[in-house]
Amino acid sequence: MELSNVPKKNFTFYKMCYNRTKEVISLFKETFAANLKRARENAGYTQQYVADVLSISRTNIVKYESGALEPNIETIGELAELYKVTTDWLFGIIQSN
Repeated sequence: MELSNVPKKNFTFYKMCYNRTKEVISLFKETFAANLKRARENAGYTQQYVADVLSISRTNIVKYESGALEPNIETIGELAELYKVTTDWLFGIIQSN
């Protein structure tokens, strides 16, 4: 829903919800990128090794770990399987794997 279409009496509430949602999404992206790098390092893999195993570019691995690029759902599953972690842990939904 566009905020410009929200009735004035509800605008403040909707704007607050919208801004909070953006904050939560940003937090998940930061957590995912950091956990992805942590999982790779804990597994003892180099970025190049992961890229070779998954048949993707090392540049994409770098971007995933920095949060500049989001992997698709299939790649997320492959990374979790390779690193022997859960996707919930990668996204920071659970604290330990």
